[in-house]
Amino acid sequence: MIRSHGFIQHAQLDNPELVRFYLLGSELLETDAADDPRVAELADIMAGMLDQAAAAGQTDFGAAGRDDLPFDLLDMLAVESEPRIGRFLERLRERGWARWTRPERWPEPPG
Repeated sequence: MIRSHGFIQHAQLDNPELVRFYLLGSELLETDAADDPRVAELADIMAGMLDQAAAAGQTDFGAAGRDDLPFDLLDMLAVESEPRIGRFLERLRERGWARWTRPERWPEPPG
């Protein structure tokens, strides 16, 4: 069955976490408060969605996902254009994720 893009968008609106994620992101773009607690909430929602995707086996991008350069560039662009992204990434790392542009678990410390 082929899903239309519109169908997928409507299905996403049924996911309260994703709707909250979009709302928070939109609200944050309207302010420049460096210590806004919504940044942490946004990262927590993203980490939860990444956890769900990993549990469902939906975090493998195949060969395209093995090239770090495009993902590194996206991460760097985001951090350069929005300083709060650095806090967002720190919070994601605390929750076990190395990056947001490609679902990748933070490496476990040797031990």
